[in-house]
Amino acid sequence: MESSTTRDLARALKDIAARLPVPRDELERAVDEARAKINAATSEGGVVLALPHQFRSDVLEYLKRYHSEVESLAKARSSLSKLRKHISNKTYPASLSSIKSPSIQFSHAFTNAPTAEGHRGTYSIAAGSAATTFEQAVEVAVKGLKDEVLRRWFSEKEREITFLEQKASAASAIQALELVVAAKHVQLKARWDYLSGTDSYDKIVADIDAHAATSHALAQSIITKVTAMVLDAEDERLNTAVRKMDLVEPAVKAASQANTNDLSELKKMVASLAKKVELSSKKVSDNLFRLLCFCGGHLSLSNQGGKKSGGDKKKKEKGKKGKAAQTGKQKANKADAAKAAKAKDKGKGKAGDPAAKSKQQGGKKKGGKK
Repeated sequence: MESSTTRDLARALKDIAARLPVPRDELERAVDEARAKINAATSEGGVVLALPHQFRSDVLEYLKRYHSEVESLAKARSSLSKLRKHISNKTYPASLSSIKSPSIQFSHAFTNAPTAEGHRGTYSIAAGSAATTFEQAVEVAVKGLKDEVLRRWFSEKEREITFLEQKASAASAIQALELVVAAKHVQLKARWDYLSGTDSYDKIVADIDAHAATSHALAQSIITKVTAMVLDAEDERLNTAVRKMDLVEPAVKAASQANTNDLSELKKMVASLAKKVELSSKKVSDNLFRLLCFCGGHLSLSNQGGKKSGGDKKKKEKGKKGKAAQTGKQKANKADAAKAAKAKDKGKGKAGDPAAKSKQQGGKKKGGKK
């Protein structure tokens, strides 16, 4: 029974219009060994090393183009998977989640005006739903905009994948690679036309035909390997991104719902308490307790920070003054020592001089006579 290698070689010889003597056992073994090298390769450069050296540069150039097309398709599919996960989780990509509701300010009196008086407007979010305030209507409108953009984004990404699948088709790539090998085969044979009719020409052309048939028979294995390498690399990146989404999004959601330790949160709590009427109810007393705990903790932290910073400043100032006093004392001691040394030197000079001694004796005599 014919093996797949035998069939591939027979088709390759037919496509490149070449003839080789039978049996072709050595050629079949060369094809099988090359396939083993291709399966063990980890890059396009490693794949082409399994081919005859005359065909490597042309095949590598084509594989780079095909790699780029398959990579674009793989990235588009990964993006679609991420969008699908955002839709199922009811979250948004970073470019959409950055869109926030606009900060629209009104006067304090108008904002706190009783709803019963009818000064504030009421807005309907959807048909059959209850009327809401202006702020709630704006938030719903922004959320609706993001949902619509996400839905259309998903639809357009599907169209992009359909377009890229046509360019990165494996069947089309195999045919294109076979054409690259056939064109290189014709080019190599044309180099030796000047030897046509000689024994050396027949031998050279037979070697070229064998190398071309080998490269042609390996086209399917090459395209399959390159496609698998690109898809495996993109799947690994996608799995990493999905795991990150599973970790980050719940944390962000929890952080957005948690109370922040700043003055803006304190203002919100005070405003919500000011609107309550039943001050004697348990709910209001619990909220007041939370407010007092929050205020006390915030103030204690700020006071401790102020005390620590003030104490550090005082210590630094005392240290500077002490260093200045020490340097002043050291300078004064050095000056006194220098003066004492000069005085000693002068006294020694006077005691050793004979003229000075005679003057001193003369002075003593005159004093005695007086």
